[in-house]
Amino acid sequence: MEARPPTFVLPNSPSCRVLDRFSDLPENISVDEDETGRIPFWPLLRHLLQEPISTATHLIDRLQTIAANAEGCHADDYGSLKSFLASDLFAANDFFGSTWLNLREIALDLPLYFPEGQLGLLELGHPLCLSRGQVACLVVHQFLSSAVPQRQDDGYQDFSIWYASRQRHPTAVNMYLSSLFAYFESLPEAKALIEDHKAAPGDPGRYVTYELHGYDEVSLEGGSLGAVHIDYLDDYNTESHLPEVQGPGGAVVVSANKVIGFGQTATQEEIFVGIAPEACPAVLVAPHLTDKTTITVSGARAMLTVTGQRRGISWVVRPSPAPTGDFNSWIQGWRGGRLLFMDALEMDMVDASDKILPDLLPENIDRELQKAITGFTAYPERNAVWSGLWGCGAFCGDAGVKLVVLWLAASAAGVKLNVMLSTEQHEMGRQLEALVKECEGMSTQSLREVLSDVPEGLRKLEILEWISGRVSGSG
Repeated sequence: MEARPPTFVLPNSPSCRVLDRFSDLPENISVDEDETGRIPFWPLLRHLLQEPISTATHLIDRLQTIAANAEGCHADDYGSLKSFLASDLFAANDFFGSTWLNLREIALDLPLYFPEGQLGLLELGHPLCLSRGQVACLVVHQFLSSAVPQRQDDGYQDFSIWYASRQRHPTAVNMYLSSLFAYFESLPEAKALIEDHKAAPGDPGRYVTYELHGYDEVSLEGGSLGAVHIDYLDDYNTESHLPEVQGPGGAVVVSANKVIGFGQTATQEEIFVGIAPEACPAVLVAPHLTDKTTITVSGARAMLTVTGQRRGISWVVRPSPAPTGDFNSWIQGWRGGRLLFMDALEMDMVDASDKILPDLLPENIDRELQKAITGFTAYPERNAVWSGLWGCGAFCGDAGVKLVVLWLAASAAGVKLNVMLSTEQHEMGRQLEALVKECEGMSTQSLREVLSDVPEGLRKLEILEWISGRVSGSG
């Protein structure tokens, strides 16, 4: 996979030039046209945004025009977006009379928020801390599909993937559009966002922070095994992202791909990012994850609470503070939790014999431990982490091995591990609880050595049972 370019170019960059495909720019607006007929994109985009929009049909027509000028891969029929804009949920709000006007002003403030017209990719030791206004501006432009295409890695840079009629998972797309428009309705006025941005307050809760983290070697020698708590859930849910659940030092593990971001279905990663629009700009600045890096997004508010995954999802819109009135009051009720993006090994892509479980190959255990420790030590105030069966879905990881790896990594990082298990996974939880009790007083290094001795042919529960027997002396 080729590395991404070092910067993401925004529409107001002097280097962002496009063809005025429909001759929309009035003649009285003077621009510099180059030898290929291209003009700076920003004057054209600004004109398109300033033109009145009063109906869903007008909006979709404008989105199509913007996407065509940006030369993006836009959806020809915009059927899913049309259906959403015709729904009762959308009709209940005065979108074109108030919300759209506010979004337009936020979008037009792009040069004030990002005068250089570009974003650098995340680098180790250099977090990107954006004001709520900056984040809102980027999210609105992702909705507009106003950035020229800049990705060659199958990652998505804007929300146009949710607009076409043909969707692999229409319910999930409807959920993400519900989240996005709930976010739009909840935003304060553009003027208040700009004033807050210029004030540059020192409270970290007023920002969304995107950060790349690298691996600092942590020895298992001399360490002791930490606490584990099992959350026995009836069904998967997203409450672990809420700041009132996490506390100031918590994070929820997002089972990420190397190319992080949102999508069109309802995987765990797509859900966590798609229901928190403030997390979505991460795709503009996130480099591809390596074996020794993870990414955190801190402060992005989840607009929905979701139950279930994949085909079995349902959601409710979370109450948000009123966007009018005192901005300080709004921001106090707006805070979001911390998302920790960790990519597990794709075990179905690992070479191994039929007898040897690829999860148990020494190099794979070390890699997964390294990845999890990188994530769990990513920020200094850490004290707890929430995780499901990381890497055990589409990546085909073994749940028994992964639970031990997560426990070892959390112990090495000094954080409490909270394991979230849905109904069909409860037996795994009970067996892990039994193992934790059996390993009381045992060192992390000793458990790591026992994990290396698991016999061929064992899987999932059998692995936890075998380790318990080995530790107790009966195995």
